[in-house]
Amino acid sequence: MDKEKLREEMRQLRAIANTSARSAVMESTWKQTRTRLVMEVLMCLVSLGLGLTLIVTSVWGAAVHYGLGGTICLAAVWIARDFGRTLDLLRRQKAAAKKAAEEEAARTGVDPRRSNERALNVPAADSGDRFQAVD
Repeated sequence: MDKEKLREEMRQLRAIANTSARSAVMESTWKQTRTRLVMEVLMCLVSLGLGLTLIVTSVWGAAVHYGLGGTICLAAVWIARDFGRTLDLLRRQKAAAKKAAEEEAARTGVDPRRSNERALNVPAADSGDRFQAVD
């Protein structure tokens, strides 16, 4: 194997490893973010339900809890706002990651969507080509 071909193979393997590492980090981050988003939605719904219940019971005259109900509803709105901002951030990060992957694919010549196939098609290191006798 000549040195240029070996360098090209190493560069492609490095690109595949980088893609794989980014994918693993992204998957782990998504699991954490998904859990956080589920908790935010639940807190928002519980807060909104409790706040509206307090306001409605105040209207019926059972007890006067307008202030507490309004405060809890404001907290629900704040949580919903944070949820929206998180979704927007995720959307922007996804677009940036896609753009970076496309740029790296153009630079390295390795399509990140096909990196697993590429990794399986790499010739074995001990194929015998390295140990050819030199005359």
